[in-house]
This record gives sequence, C-alpha cells and structure tokens, in this order.
Amino acid sequence: MENKTILKIREFNRFYLSTMDFYEAKYLSSDYSMTESRVLYEIYETGKCNADDVVKKLHLDKGYLSRIIKRFENKQILQREKSQTDARFYHIQLTEKGKKITEALIYESNQGIGNIIQSLSTEECIQLEKSMDTIKKILTGGLNHENHKI
Repeated sequence: MENKTILKIREFNRFYLSTMDFYEAKYLSSDYSMTESRVLYEIYETGKCNADDVVKKLHLDKGYLSRIIKRFENKQILQREKSQTDARFYHIQLTEKGKKITEALIYESNQGIGNIIQSLSTEECIQLEKSMDTIKKILTGGLNHENHKI
C-alpha cells in the first residue's frame, strides 16, 4: 500500500469530518449520535427490516446495534415485531415519532450541505459529484466488505 495514499485519505477524512461538523458527539442539533442517526436513516429507507440487515449495511457490532434498538424502543422511536416466518427474528420499523425525527434529521442535513455548497457554480457541483462517484468506485473495488473499518 502506498504510504502517501494512506496519509492523503486520512487528511481528506479529517477535512471532511471537520467541514461537515461530524466531530460533534451529537449529529446536527439532535440528541442522536452519527451512528444512531445512520441507523434511523437505514430503517427509514427500508421501511421494515431486521437487525441483521442494518448490521450488514452499516458494518456495526450486533451488540451495539441491539443497545441502540432497545434505546429507540424505550423512546418509542421504533417498534419490533416477531417475524411470521422465523420466531428467532424480529422486524424493526420506525414509529410515526421515529419517522418525524428522521425526516427532521434529513431536512437539517440537506440544509447544512446546501449551505456548504451554495457558493459553488453548477460546473463545480458537477465536478464534486463526479469526484465523489470516482472515490466510491475506486474504494468499493478495493474494499474487503467484511472488515473495512478505518
């Protein structure tokens, strides 16, 4: 592996996290961490899923996700129901309260990104989009999806 590439990726990560204000303990102005917000978003996007789906998608520890789910259940943000086909599994989905919270997070995130890129020209936005697509394409080809924590 090229040491210079590793250093540049780490530099970019620090820049990106700082620019997007992801160093905060809580995501945006919410009561939720970045990971909790991502869990909400994944459940929101799928509508109804099981914990294994979220673990695979976000590469989370099952125990950590289990604690998040329990906390969300206690706050009535999501609900679990036993699978009709396999009693060992539960389906999880957001409650109306959970959907509203997630929609507010999505809106606030979109507004924040909009503020960051508002001064960019159309050409710069297109270049930024293409650059992000290129990064994803390159890294997706080079990742071992079982273990790619950075």
